[in-house]
Amino acid sequence: MACVDPPHTSIHPPVKFENPDMEYNIQTLKLLISILRPFVRFLSDWHIEDDNQELIVRLKHMDDVVQKVIQEFFQPLAYSKSSATTTVVVQLVFSNLNILKSLLDEIDKIDDLRFRSDVSVSSKSAKHVVSFVDSLLVNLKDIFVCRADAIVPMKKEIEDVKERLLLMRNFLWLIEIFIGQNNVKDVFSSAQILAVKMSYLLLAVCMMNDEKMLMVSCMKGVLPYLVDEIDTLQMEIIEIYEIDTLQMEFKIYVTPTMDEHVLEFADYVVHKLRQMSGNEGPCFLVSAKDLVDILVDELSFLRFNLMNILFQNPVNEMKSLIISTQALIFKTGLFICKSSKTKEDKQMAEYCCFKLPDLLKAVENIKQQASSLFNKFFSGRAWKSNCLSTNVLEYANFLINKLDELLRSEEAAPLNAALKHQIETAYEEIVSVRKFLLDIAAHLGNSQMEFVSTKYKDAACQAEFVIDSFLAGEGSTWCHELGIFVVTKDVKILHKEVKSLVTMMMTSDSVRFSSGTSSQANEPSNNNATAAKMPRVRSLSYYHYKSQSDVESKGAEDISKQVVIQYLPPRNGQSISETFGFKDFLPICKGSVSESNFMDRLPVFGHPRQLYYGFFLHSSATDSVKQILQEQRDMSNDQLNLIVVGPLI
Repeated sequence: MACVDPPHTSIHPPVKFENPDMEYNIQTLKLLISILRPFVRFLSDWHIEDDNQELIVRLKHMDDVVQKVIQEFFQPLAYSKSSATTTVVVQLVFSNLNILKSLLDEIDKIDDLRFRSDVSVSSKSAKHVVSFVDSLLVNLKDIFVCRADAIVPMKKEIEDVKERLLLMRNFLWLIEIFIGQNNVKDVFSSAQILAVKMSYLLLAVCMMNDEKMLMVSCMKGVLPYLVDEIDTLQMEIIEIYEIDTLQMEFKIYVTPTMDEHVLEFADYVVHKLRQMSGNEGPCFLVSAKDLVDILVDELSFLRFNLMNILFQNPVNEMKSLIISTQALIFKTGLFICKSSKTKEDKQMAEYCCFKLPDLLKAVENIKQQASSLFNKFFSGRAWKSNCLSTNVLEYANFLINKLDELLRSEEAAPLNAALKHQIETAYEEIVSVRKFLLDIAAHLGNSQMEFVSTKYKDAACQAEFVIDSFLAGEGSTWCHELGIFVVTKDVKILHKEVKSLVTMMMTSDSVRFSSGTSSQANEPSNNNATAAKMPRVRSLSYYHYKSQSDVESKGAEDISKQVVIQYLPPRNGQSISETFGFKDFLPICKGSVSESNFMDRLPVFGHPRQLYYGFFLHSSATDSVKQILQEQRDMSNDQLNLIVVGPLI
């Protein structure tokens, strides 16, 4: 990685450790040790040319000094708490501070390592590099405590560096898993140099003692260079991954087990996505917020209900599932990384439109893989319920009581945490589904719930079978854990569908009431028929065109390859955006469009029971149609040309 070396900030100016605050001095000594120990050891392990014996001797001397200070400081300090005098402790602290001060000359003379990008380094494993970066993150946290007053002016910049180091740390580990270290030696070398530079800076700041102005000046002179280098390194990682040949070889390097670092990275990814979709998120994600929220929910579900299973049961049968899940987490991390580097809102919007649907599709593929694997091992089994009732609500109560008894019984005591969490999640989902089933029954009556009942009974019978076979000790534990995951996944899908149905019923009632339809009338009037049929609209496009002629002159295929549409209420129970080309909305409405006929003029595409209407609103639309659309969403007609209404049941 080519980089410009920042100006060297010497840590050699005279430093006098004469602060009368003993607690402050002890903190300083501990902080110096925590920075120096990994710093010196990491440098000592680097490959150094044989003819540079002077450097080897220096590093060996520094390591010996640090180890001596550790032995002379911590053991007597622990003893002093019980019997030694304060004078002994004071002498001990000042003595060791001065010993470490003597290392200033040694460190400052290591020109071959001082902010250089051409140092000969060994190809350390990701484990060693990650460990060193972890120590830097701890050091940064400690500096915030020990030097809080001094670094206040640079707090934002330091937090920014911490965030970048954390992201780099996670990618260093995963890139070795997914791509293979031999393919990215330069990346690892650059990462090692960056870590040493950061450690060098922290050491400089710590050695400056109470020189606040000098600390701030030092950080202002170096931090921008480090931030640029970290960003450059992360972009190199993205570019390496996005090369087609490496994508084809992606699975070759993946380990067949779910490493704990992957779990940690999954937690980090979910946390970052929550930030992106929340108030802390950038403005370019406002339009994609629903998509990001869904991805957060899906990844959280996989993290705690599937990835824990894969981590605890690294069996060969689940190798393919492990690989797919690791790949999803890595790809999501790359999406976050690239998102943070994109400055232009429009460019970021296009990137989100392109990547987020792919990530959600990968989530669905993983869930399908899990279902297929479960069905493979339980194929041919008869899933019959012990519940005698055929009423879906009574069946829900039966299954809820059964899960509740399992969680409270003695059999639940030896369950591992992952399986118990799964059962609790399934229980909560089924309880939530029952609530919506009650709402549907109250609105439609039990006789109209057949399409919901069938889906629910299929999932519930499967859940009952998994629980019974688990309690009977049939099959491997991982099979039952996978079964609970599949059941919970199916119930969650049903949960979204029935919730969407209830929302649609409530919306329909609300629209009918607001349109002036009498509650005593069986049919709405013709004047209000269109309004009563239209649910509330949420539709967005990243491409805006002022006139119909603009569409026709450029050609529908050439204007845009991607248009993002969001549906409210959700489609198939999932509030996801979809990407369409303009061809999906042809033919375009032409001529005068009136309130009475515009719904009939729309091209239709979609799904049984859920139809989606798409059209272009152009200047010939009548005022009455514009008014209807504006009531559904407060929008300016010359800002949004593409409207999608639906679904209609």
